[in-house]
Amino acid sequence: IEPTTERIHPDFRQIGAPTGRFSCSSPNLQQIPHETEYRRCFRAPDGRKLVIADYSQIELRILADFSKDTNFINAFVSGQDFHRATAAQIFNTRPEDVDSDQRSFAKRLNFGVVYGIGAQRFAMMTGLTERQAEDTLRRYFATYPKMDEWLRVQSKNVLNERQARTASGRLARINFDPNDRSSIGGAQRYAKNMPIQGTSADILKRALRLLHDDIRGTSARLVNIVHDEIVLECDAPDAEATAAKLESAMLRAGEELVKRVPIKVDATIADEWCK
Repeated sequence: IEPTTERIHPDFRQIGAPTGRFSCSSPNLQQIPHETEYRRCFRAPDGRKLVIADYSQIELRILADFSKDTNFINAFVSGQDFHRATAAQIFNTRPEDVDSDQRSFAKRLNFGVVYGIGAQRFAMMTGLTERQAEDTLRRYFATYPKMDEWLRVQSKNVLNERQARTASGRLARINFDPNDRSSIGGAQRYAKNMPIQGTSADILKRALRLLHDDIRGTSARLVNIVHDEIVLECDAPDAEATAAKLESAMLRAGEELVKRVPIKVDATIADEWCK
């Protein structure tokens, strides 16, 4: 804690991660556990409020936009609970009959696909046999065939092009040893994930740029960034207006790069860093 301000002042690096995400250190506020007992240690001063907003399932929405998969896109356009919709397909049941365990399973599957997960890794995560995991992934990609096609193209193209791009056109060079299977596999996973996570990073930074103009001259101050989340602090009477500005900036930034899928932002006003 800095003795003059009595606040924590971590170091943020604009391109600290290979995909273009921010990184943070001294201390790393991006790795604070989500549990309330940890987050409530971070509080607004008397007379001030925290305004907390994050993108809802932004990486899955970006993947839907890249892949142009009709089923994937429709799940978001219709406003469905995407994890519940996926579970209904995987377990061959109606969305309203999906239980919490099935939804949790589908959630791990959805986010695993974003990171290029394979059957072996998914089996380790879920306790399935590798054969069961392979069958689950087959059914998943049968539900979202265009997504499967996009991921396969990314895996194939990187072997010759050695690069990937975000939706904004930002380029990432991908080096690997063509004689090393592990190196090739890592490059292919990165080629699938980088456009998604990198586009998410581009959107967040664009939102920060828009927000800079929107809150200039107000009581609002930026106090934290966690990948797809922005935290502001402002005078208590300004909290509602600040939340509206934050949500607007984040929506506009997302809509600049994601065209086929609606962007959703969840905003909260609080005394503590809890939602």
